[in-house]
Amino acid sequence: GVMAEFYAFPGNANWLFGEDCIPSSSQYNCLRNLIDPHHPQSMTSDYPSKMSEYADWPIDQDNGGVHRNSTIPGHAYYLMSTKMAREKVEKIIYRAFKTYLTRRSQFVDCRIAAIQAAKDLYAGEGMDALVAQAFNEVEVYGDEETEPDAPYEPVDGDDYVLALLNESNEVIRIESDMPYQDGAAVSLGFSSSSKPSVTEDGSIIAYIDLNGNVNLYDTVEEENYPVTDDGQWYNIAISPKADYVAVTPDPEIMPSVIGLIDMNSEDSQLRNLYVPTTSEGAETIPEYADILDWSIEGGWLIYDCLFSVQDEYGNASDTWGIYLTNATSEAVIPLFQPSAELAVGNPSFSSTRDNVIAFDVAEYSASSDYPTYSIHTYDLFSGELGLIQQDRNTFGHPSFSPNDQRIVFQDISDEDVSYLLQAAMQADLLNANASTIQAWVQPVGYPVWYAIGTRPGGDDFMVEESFDGDDFPPAGWTVNHLSGAAESGWRSGNAQDHNFSAINPENAYSAICGYDENDNQIDRLFSPAFDIAGSPSLTFWAGYNSYWTTNYEVKVYITKSGSADPDVVIWQQKVEGDDGTEGWEWREFDVDLAPYGGRQNVRLCWEYSGRDGDLFALDDILFFTDATAVERPENPQTFSLLTNFPNPFNGTTIFSYSITAAGPVKIEIYNMNGRLIKTLVDDYHSAGYYTKKWDADVSSGLYVYRMLSPAGQHFGKTLLLK
Repeated sequence: GVMAEFYAFPGNANWLFGEDCIPSSSQYNCLRNLIDPHHPQSMTSDYPSKMSEYADWPIDQDNGGVHRNSTIPGHAYYLMSTKMAREKVEKIIYRAFKTYLTRRSQFVDCRIAAIQAAKDLYAGEGMDALVAQAFNEVEVYGDEETEPDAPYEPVDGDDYVLALLNESNEVIRIESDMPYQDGAAVSLGFSSSSKPSVTEDGSIIAYIDLNGNVNLYDTVEEENYPVTDDGQWYNIAISPKADYVAVTPDPEIMPSVIGLIDMNSEDSQLRNLYVPTTSEGAETIPEYADILDWSIEGGWLIYDCLFSVQDEYGNASDTWGIYLTNATSEAVIPLFQPSAELAVGNPSFSSTRDNVIAFDVAEYSASSDYPTYSIHTYDLFSGELGLIQQDRNTFGHPSFSPNDQRIVFQDISDEDVSYLLQAAMQADLLNANASTIQAWVQPVGYPVWYAIGTRPGGDDFMVEESFDGDDFPPAGWTVNHLSGAAESGWRSGNAQDHNFSAINPENAYSAICGYDENDNQIDRLFSPAFDIAGSPSLTFWAGYNSYWTTNYEVKVYITKSGSADPDVVIWQQKVEGDDGTEGWEWREFDVDLAPYGGRQNVRLCWEYSGRDGDLFALDDILFFTDATAVERPENPQTFSLLTNFPNPFNGTTIFSYSITAAGPVKIEIYNMNGRLIKTLVDDYHSAGYYTKKWDADVSSGLYVYRMLSPAGQHFGKTLLLK
C-alpha cells in the first residue's frame, strides 16, 4: 500500500497508514507507522517492530495476528529504503510478491523472496545484501524456504467408486477398473439425498437419507445404523479416521451454520457461517454451506457456501465460494470468494496431499443464458491452478483416486442422463491428461473414490509436533481446561528463559502450561488419534525446574480406545515445595510404548495439575513405530463372541460367547463417542459356553461392545431402538 502511494502520489506519500482517517483533534496522527511502529502518535503503537515482539495468536484471533504482525515486514521495507533508492525497493517487493510468494508463505519466505528478487533485478550491485540487512534488523532470519508437507502413502486395498443412481439416489458401489465391466456395480441397499462420505479405510459410509436423517453404514458387517430421526440434515462429511463429523442442516430450518462433532471428546457445536474480509473485524454471512470434505490428517474442513450477490447492473444472483476452517478453531480462511461472474464449489481434497484440492467452476456472461462449466485443481501451498476438463454441461463433483493418479467426475448428456468419466493425471498431479478422458458408467452421479484397506505407515513418525505452526492447538490436537484459570492452561509460548531455541535454534515456540496462584489447576493436552503398532517409542522434551517453591504434577496418559478418557500413565513428573535442586532446564525423555502395542484409536494426553506451580513446557514430540504388523487373534478355537440377539433390539438383548481356555473375561459396552457405559462381564471363566443378558437403560443409538480374554479382544456393534 505504501509503495503504491509513493508511485501514484509521490508528492504526498509517506510511511504512515490511515493518517487521513484521524480527526485533527486526536492525539494520534495515523493508524500505523512503518518508520517506527512504536511511535506514541500511532494508534497501534503496541504493534511489533521485530520478531521478538511477534504476536503468536490463535487463528481465530485476527486470523493469527495477520494485521498486528504486518508491521514487522512493513518496517523491514522501510529499512530497505534507508539503504537503497526507494524506487528499487518498490521493484524488489513487487517482484517478490508476484514471482515467489504464495498464500502459505511465512516471514522467512518473504526475506528469501526479496533477496532473490534483488539478485534478479540488480545482479552484482549488492542490493541482495542490503535486503538481508533490513530483515536482520527486524529479526527475520533464515535461508530455508517453507516446504509443503510430504505426501501420504495411498491407502493399500481394493478401490471402488460410490455413486448415486439417477432418480432414486440409490447408493451404488462400482469397481474402479476401466473400462466398466458388467457386474462391477452393486447396490448397497440404501439411498442418499446428497454426496456420501467415506472413512479412510473404507469401513464406514456416512450419508443423509431421503428423509433428511444422518446414517452410518458399516461396510464390513454390511449393516446400516440410523443416527438421527429429526429429518433436518442436508449434507455430511466424516473425517478419514472418524475423529470428526461435519453436517449441514436443511437451510430452510437452520440457515448459515455448520455442525461439528468431535467423536473422541463428545463435544458438538453449531458454528455460524461467516466470511472474513480484508477489513479488520468485517465479515459477510453466506446463506448456507453445501459440499464438505476433510483433509487427510483430519484437522481441516473444506466447504462451499451459497451467496446472493449483485452484478454490475444491480441484479441479484446466486453464486458460490470455497472456504477452509479447522476442527479446533472457528476461524475461516477464504480460498475462492464469490462473484457474480464466477461460482466456485464442490471441493474435495486430494487422497495423498493435504495441500491439493479439486473443484468446479461455473462462469457466467451477459452474452449467454447458460454458464460454462470446468473442473480445476489448486495447490494451496504454491497457488498453482490445474485443469481437469473444460467446456462441460454441468458441475463435475470431482474425486481423486486413492493414489491420486486418476480422477473421476460426472457430466450430463443431452438427454439429461448423468454419467461418470475418468481421466489419468499428468506427472504434476494437478492437470489431467486430456487424451485419457473417457466416459465410464451411467446413469449415476456424485462420485466418491475410495479404497477398503489401510494407509501404510512405513517408518514415518505417526505423531511429530514442535508447536511452531500458526495455530494452537495444532491441527488434530485438542486442549481440555478442567479447573483453575483458563488463561493459565495449555498455550503456545516462548518465555525468555524457557526458549526451546537453546536446544533447537529453528524451534522457538513450545506448548506451555501453568501457573494459577489461587486455584487448583487441571489442564489436558491431547495428541491426534493413532494406532499403536509394532515396537513403538515416544520421545519428547520437557522443560521445568524444582529450585523454588512449586506445587504441580504432570502425567502422560494413553487414552482409552476411541475416547478422551485417560487410561494408563506412561510418564509423570511431580514437584512439591522448594526442596528441589534443579533449576530451569530442558530434558529429553524416551518412553517405551511396546507394552501397549495393538491399541487402536488412542491419544496421548499431557495432564498438568497443581496450584501455584511454575511453567511446564513441552516440545519436539516424536512418536514412531517400526510398522511391524500387530496381528489380532482370529482362531475360533481360542475364543469367539457371537453377535448379540436380537440386533437391533428394544430394551433387552442376549450375548453368547465361548471360551476354550480358562482365564479372566471382560465384556464392555461403549457409546459411539468411545465412552464406557457398561461393564457387562468382568469375571474369571472356565472353558465353556456362556450367555449374558443386557437390560439397556440407555438412550437409543449405536453401541460398540468389546470382549477381552487371555486370547485377545473382539469388537462388535449393536443398535438399540426404543
